[in-house]
Amino acid sequence: MDACGYFSTLLIEAIRGAGKKDALRRRSLGPSSEISAIATGSWERKERDQIGSSGYVVHTLEAALWAVAQAEDFKSAVLLAANLGDDADTVAAVTGQLAGAIWGVASIPKPWRDRLAWSEHIEGLAASLFERGMA
Repeated sequence: MDACGYFSTLLIEAIRGAGKKDALRRRSLGPSSEISAIATGSWERKERDQIGSSGYVVHTLEAALWAVAQAEDFKSAVLLAANLGDDADTVAAVTGQLAGAIWGVASIPKPWRDRLAWSEHIEGLAASLFERGMA
């Protein structure tokens, strides 16, 4: 399974109500690969200075899981990811997807939501996707 497939699985489970612990649980993906290592929890044993944030897909996925695991809420997860440096916008965006799926839209700070360009359009699309996915 590739990074996108694995991440999609995490998002689907979180959107369907899995909490942080369940969404981030270890999984076996078959043959050994960098993504399989992440899925089985290789990131759990790492300290902040061991988390890469270069923008490489494996580093981005690992950093997002690590940031969500360390945090207790959406804001903390995204700020932790952004402050890893390097390709901060990519890592924070991926982290935000997972954190939002776990903690919900209400967990996103209102000042952040208020400043979002096209927020009504984005919220409408999100609601439509959610409804279709739950059908």
